[in-house]
Amino acid sequence: MKLFKQLLFPFLFLCLVTAVSMYSLFYTKTTAAQVSAKITPHVFSKKSRAPASTVETKTLHFDCGAKNQNTKINSTVVSIQFINCVDKKIGKDIRIELVNTTNQYVAQIFRVSDRIISTDFIQLAQGENILKFEISLNDKQKKTQIIKIDRISTEIQ
Repeated sequence: MKLFKQLLFPFLFLCLVTAVSMYSLFYTKTTAAQVSAKITPHVFSKKSRAPASTVETKTLHFDCGAKNQNTKINSTVVSIQFINCVDKKIGKDIRIELVNTTNQYVAQIFRVSDRIISTDFIQLAQGENILKFEISLNDKQKKTQIIKIDRISTEIQ
């Protein structure tokens, strides 16, 4: 009997919450027009930030055979495609690394085909970004290339 008295109040409380929930679920009529009227669009001013989906991204193309590659860009992120970096003879057991030494961002590398290597979106710091691209071969040889990307400011003053 004592256990029954202890469980009676929580049981009645649960029944009340369930009844209120069922009533609001089935008997409250909210139309799509009422719901959309409650959603107010955000208006961006010049000083506020834009949504992340509107950030302009660029894809740069570099040849691994060329030296001292430099470029200027006005984007905060960039994707890079490298061509002529790996021979078919070398195989797939190589380590490829790309690091933005300016902000220590380590890029993800994707091997698109035998001759094309691509990266994810690389974060660029304001000003000069020095990227170190390194291919480590099976026989402990390394091919290193330095790429300089100068990020130009596009912010509204």
